[in-house]
Formats: sequence, C-alpha cells, structure tokens
Amino acid sequence: SAHGTCGESVWSAPDVGMAKPPIVVPANVTATNHELCGQIQVTWEHPGDGAVYDVYRNTTSDTSTWTLVSNDQTTQSYLDSTGAVANPIVAEQVYYYWIIASNDCGNSDPTEAMVGAAVGDPGPVQDVFANGRCVSITVQWTPVSNADSYTLLKSSSGNLDSASVA
Repeated sequence: SAHGTCGESVWSAPDVGMAKPPIVVPANVTATNHELCGQIQVTWEHPGDGAVYDVYRNTTSDTSTWTLVSNDQTTQSYLDSTGAVANPIVAEQVYYYWIIASNDCGNSDPTEAMVGAAVGDPGPVQDVFANGRCVSITVQWTPVSNADSYTLLKSSSGNLDSASVA
C-alpha cells in the first residue's frame, strides 16, 4: 500500500519473485596441449543461466597482465589460432587460459589457469651428411621436432630442379 497525507491506499495485487543464485565459476576447463597444428582448443562446462564468457590468455600464470582474447562468447569453447587476426598465438609457445562467466547477476571469479600449446611446423632439416659407399649412399641428419616423416631427394647435379624422390 501507499501512504500519504490523506491516508493509505489499498494493497496492490500480489506477485511472486525469486532471487537468482550468484553466478558460478566455469568448471572442467581443458586446453589442447601440443595436439593441434597452429591451434589451441579451450573448452569448459557451465550451467549457463544466460551467461556469456570472457576468455583471457597470457604466456605466464600472472592474471595482472593477461589479455582478453574473446568476450561475450555464448558457447563454452574457444579456438585460439596462429592465424587469428587479433592476438594470434605463436606455435610451440605455452599459454595460460582463464574463463570468467557473466550474467545479469554479475561476474564469476576466474577459473584456475589451464595450460595449452599449439604444434608448429617442422623446422628445416640440418646437419645432413651423405656417405658414399661402393654401391650405395648412406644419408643421416639431425631429427627435426614436429616431423612425422621426411622426403629424401636425389640429384646427380646437386640441382633441386632436376632432383627426384630417392
């Protein structure tokens, strides 16, 4: 009811309302670690409740210098990439990720940091040594990280244009 100099009004019609619980921290955060070429997939679980998510990244576990890499995201995953237009990652660099959920009740605390890294392209083959024998040639080299296989070319002139697969 309302109160004034001249009296009191009748009571209004009743209505029922419930307070929403505070927003919770996203759980089960994962990040791929040397599994994808040039990419890191970050995922998490959250009950939703109309939440959007901010994803933060840093090269150290220091939250005071983290960078916001995705904001107001509605899905519970984020794909970071060396090909991103803004804030691309560097392959083989270790990154720390945090997620903050937000809704009309406020922001959650950040998640615990999750570590991820992208696989990079193989580097160049180095320290190649060819040892000629009577009817064969033995070729050795220093193994290259991220290489699954090698292609060996042969040429009698030393020119790549005339080389063929050995």
